[in-house]
Amino acid sequence: QVINQIIPRATLGLGISSAVSGNTLNATITVSYTQPLSGNAKLTVYLVEDKLYYTQRNYSSNLYSGQANIPNFEYNGVIRSIVSDLAGDVIAGTGTSVTKTYSTNLPSNISNAANVRLVAFVTNDAGTVINVQDGKLGTVKNLEAL
Repeated sequence: QVINQIIPRATLGLGISSAVSGNTLNATITVSYTQPLSGNAKLTVYLVEDKLYYTQRNYSSNLYSGQANIPNFEYNGVIRSIVSDLAGDVIAGTGTSVTKTYSTNLPSNISNAANVRLVAFVTNDAGTVINVQDGKLGTVKNLEAL
């Protein structure tokens, strides 16, 4: 079912550049269009953390030998902060490219900044995700060819 939902070629690409200075994150997201969207688009940016280890309650007798609690269960992609507006920042859905910059403090709930990624995605007016990109903090993830 998932394969049937995948569009062979996205109509836009994303690039992410970020730097951390002290406790401040500065990020630039670039959206490049190969064809215009009808209406506006929204850019949403999350900070997510990987490699978090906590006890996980097991509700299945078929997994992990049926033990009630799974110690040191690894969690990835845990949202630590929403950098953009919760519903996304409105950006033009036409033109060749759009660049949006963000500056925010890293939240205190981050356990290890080395395990944090920025996840950026663009949705259309209907709320459908057109494309998504992620990149570790302090790195440049070049705009991907479409």
